[in-house]
Amino acid sequence: MQTKIHPQDLGTESSFQAFEKSFAKLRRIDSLLIHKPECWDNVCKKTPEGNWKDSWRVLEDLYEFQLVKAIGMCDVTVELFHELISFAKVKPHIIQNWMDPFHHDTEVRELCKQHGIVYQAYSLLGTQHTHKPHNVERKNPVINNAMLQKIAQKHHTTTPNVIISWALQNDVAVIVASTNRQHIETNYQVYEKPVHLLPNDLELIDVLDGLDPVKVFNKQEADKKIKKEQELQPVVKNTQANSVNSAVTTRDGDFSAQSESHPARGQLQTTEVT
Repeated sequence: MQTKIHPQDLGTESSFQAFEKSFAKLRRIDSLLIHKPECWDNVCKKTPEGNWKDSWRVLEDLYEFQLVKAIGMCDVTVELFHELISFAKVKPHIIQNWMDPFHHDTEVRELCKQHGIVYQAYSLLGTQHTHKPHNVERKNPVINNAMLQKIAQKHHTTTPNVIISWALQNDVAVIVASTNRQHIETNYQVYEKPVHLLPNDLELIDVLDGLDPVKVFNKQEADKKIKKEQELQPVVKNTQANSVNSAVTTRDGDFSAQSESHPARGQLQTTEVT
């Protein structure tokens, strides 16, 4: 069971209160993460009372009192990683960052490996790209990437299964979010029997790192449209010796293409977490 401290709750008292609320609802928290090291855009409805360092001390206390089994942080840059490692009394157990076939986050993953920290991926299946301003189609350009689809076809599986398997083969912890029961069941099956991607499959996915998947998707959709239009050129048939009737076939293009009663408030009334 994993939950997070919202950036508007950064600070000693706020973070502990946020944990209390979550614990009251869930009755068990395995891993507790700082959602982001600071507020961004208009996501915070109030000014945080403190910063991520204040919150990290709270997480360390919760871990020491065995109220959580693991602590960590999300959206960690290389610079923040080094700062966190230097500051922490308890080393983070989990770093959760955005990773997908077009954004491998290789440097942070390697740092996690060196320090024995679990790297956990979010937005693995490409949802980060559906909200990009230039993604006018609002389609998922990762799931719909032609090359990833071809790899999936070769292995007689789905594109999400290929992507999840790719992450697992790279020693990445994966929590795929979905509200679709069928998708949840299908994604879970990958853990039971992951697709074994071959070296050439992995090489092809490596090529995608750093590319803009929306532009790639738009190009492949445009190429399909052009090809379709070429296939639907007017067909002219001679029906009589001196008269010509043009039979033109047309179709629509399918281009949709901390705390006063602290420490740890009496260990939350000595509640055991198992």
